[in-house]
Amino acid sequence: MAYVVGLDGGGSKCAAMLVDASGTVRGMGLGGSTHILYSCPEAVMESIQTAFSQACAGTSLTSDDLMISCGIPQELVSTLAQQTGMGGCEARSEYELGMAAAMKSHGILVLAGTGSVVYGGSTEGEYTCIGGQGPLFADEGSGFHIGQLGLRAAFRSHYNAKRRTILAQTLPALYGVSDLRELFTLLYRENTKGVRRLIARAAVGVNAAAEDGDQVAIGVLRRAACELALLLPDVVDKVNLRQADVPMVASGSVALNSAIYWREFCAAAARLAPNLTPLQPRLPPVGGAALLGLRKLGVAWTAELLDTMVQSYNLFGKQNQPT
Repeated sequence: MAYVVGLDGGGSKCAAMLVDASGTVRGMGLGGSTHILYSCPEAVMESIQTAFSQACAGTSLTSDDLMISCGIPQELVSTLAQQTGMGGCEARSEYELGMAAAMKSHGILVLAGTGSVVYGGSTEGEYTCIGGQGPLFADEGSGFHIGQLGLRAAFRSHYNAKRRTILAQTLPALYGVSDLRELFTLLYRENTKGVRRLIARAAVGVNAAAEDGDQVAIGVLRRAACELALLLPDVVDKVNLRQADVPMVASGSVALNSAIYWREFCAAAARLAPNLTPLQPRLPPVGGAALLGLRKLGVAWTAELLDTMVQSYNLFGKQNQPT
């Protein structure tokens, strides 16, 4: 039986998924960052190998099997494929993975993870990408942006009653320190290549506080979502996506895991580009990589295939994927 290994690398982690030709998920893995700007090549290779080894543990791969990767230097993926005896490897874009996770091939992909970017593609083959210039020049609506706004709100919580937020207590605890003073010291001491991921960690705490009803945290998510949504009209115009019911697919840890963020983003999108139809894919982007690989092997995309992948991912992936 042929297998597909999907790899999805990013600023915070590398995810791996092993599926067989029926679409059943056989393994999941998780490694560290694969972003070459924030990690050295040796660390990137270690992240890839960790995710791959976890996903493929106990499975013998052959030349009939295929690897689909994204966000990883191609030479490193090729080396891994050769080392493991796989038949081949292909690099695909974030846009292709994200859209494939929803079984779509064109439309808008809203990627909000550690960083952020908005992609657009038309049925005529036009394509654009807006954002993605990193924390110095962009990253609006990203985990980094939310973390930065949340930390700022925590440090300003004592200014007056309107600014008070539970983030002043919960964010230090999230980072394993006792108070804001210690958190201040920690964050400034860690002013290295890894600081982007460190700041982005606070986004989880902001979302938790928002779910508990903290109005400041809700405001942070709303502001971040609305800033990213401002890119939508530019994407629509550049690739002429003005027809009705254009799919707008969520991707990235923030857009996929924060219901409040996605609700606020969709509300802003309805005002700015009302022809877009929001979609939350049933699989993560690494599942999109697996779907692209299965199609390459001649497996048709059907509702039954998607159901098989989702059910096995929910049973295997969510329970056994390392955290």
